[in-house]
Amino acid sequence: MSDTVDPPSAKHIEWLTNAEQHILHILRKNYGDVRLDHTEADLRLGQRLIEDGVLDASQTLELQCLGGVLGNVFAAQTSMHWAVVTNNYGTLLAIHDAGIGLTLYPLQMISQRIEDGREVDMPLLYRSFVSDLSLSK
Repeated sequence: MSDTVDPPSAKHIEWLTNAEQHILHILRKNYGDVRLDHTEADLRLGQRLIEDGVLDASQTLELQCLGGVLGNVFAAQTSMHWAVVTNNYGTLLAIHDAGIGLTLYPLQMISQRIEDGREVDMPLLYRSFVSDLSLSK
């Protein structure tokens, strides 16, 4: 089965909005009056949550919300857009660029790495995809 790519539904957009608000709440609780503006600065704030141990491998939902923040930066700063991708593995929210046929799954990108005990550097992860694939707008 090949991938089917559809635009996100209103429920998906609502989930992404709520996910970002959830992370913003955690950020403000820990670091004061910060904001998310869909730039690499968001990734540095998210990285702080990881490095300071605010989020850990037991917090899958929060880590997936953090992946939503990563995806929002991709959507704002590159040619990629949020999409709903259905394939052999199921139906998932993803970031997709139809022009180059690239799909990334940021909701799982951070959580899976942390749950596997791997190091995560959100800004480096983002820049490596952008650099390797020339995704910048």
